[in-house]
Amino acid sequence: MPDVATEPAPAATKVEDTTATPEESTEGLSIEKLNAWFGKHHVVADVDLTAPAHRVTALIGPSGCGKSTLLRCVNRMHEIVPGARVQGRVMFGGQNIYDPDIDPGSVRSEIGMVFQRPNPFPTMSIFENAIIGVRLAKSAGSRKLDDIAESALRRAQLWDEVKDRLNKPAVSLSGGQQQRLCIARAVAVDPALLLMDEPCSALDPIATFKIEELIREIADQYTVIIVTHNMQQAARVSQFTGFMTIQHAGEPGRLVEFGATDQIFGSPAQAATEAYVSGRVG
Repeated sequence: MPDVATEPAPAATKVEDTTATPEESTEGLSIEKLNAWFGKHHVVADVDLTAPAHRVTALIGPSGCGKSTLLRCVNRMHEIVPGARVQGRVMFGGQNIYDPDIDPGSVRSEIGMVFQRPNPFPTMSIFENAIIGVRLAKSAGSRKLDDIAESALRRAQLWDEVKDRLNKPAVSLSGGQQQRLCIARAVAVDPALLLMDEPCSALDPIATFKIEELIREIADQYTVIIVTHNMQQAARVSQFTGFMTIQHAGEPGRLVEFGATDQIFGSPAQAATEAYVSGRVG
């Protein structure tokens, strides 16, 4: 495996349906020299990555390489863990979200998060789960909560399945429906960026298909970053892909290569990327 600490990631290759490259986009996400620790354990090192607006960016790589940690750094959830810390810049909406005067709570209201396992609030109804973020953020404005819930559930492709039982407990839904409800909860507050940490890993193939279809449909409204261990899924849903790995046990994860998804899977520039996407290592 090459020295991933010194090999620079190649520039993103333009894809046919991309209206803005990462370098051109002012609305996307730019990560600069990001490092993350759990206590003294260095888990992510020197990541530079630019995810373009209104596109899906996938992060792939072996378990333990820091993909989920990187995602949590993007909405300032990493620092919630006692002893965890972050260095570097995360530019979003024209500002560094780690500037001292930035409120972490406001960052999390602008950057939605969907986790690996569906996590609806079990004591709340389907309706209340859909609008809880809006209630907490007090961001409804003049909009009616009924309209907000319907819009979010429609965007999550769940409305037709639940419109006649909105007052039923959220846990009465199937696993795939619960995950789509969590997506509805995230998009109800109209985040500019949606982070998804292995959103299909606990779902069956049919539910996975619906989530992937949903991701493709909402990408024109949101900038989406998805962590996945399923390389076929990354190829299906994303326009850009970053490959992360750890060179040696105990070392931090690094971004080896970033580019258009077709390029990463078809003609990767780095030997480590080719070995991973071809299944020879992983």
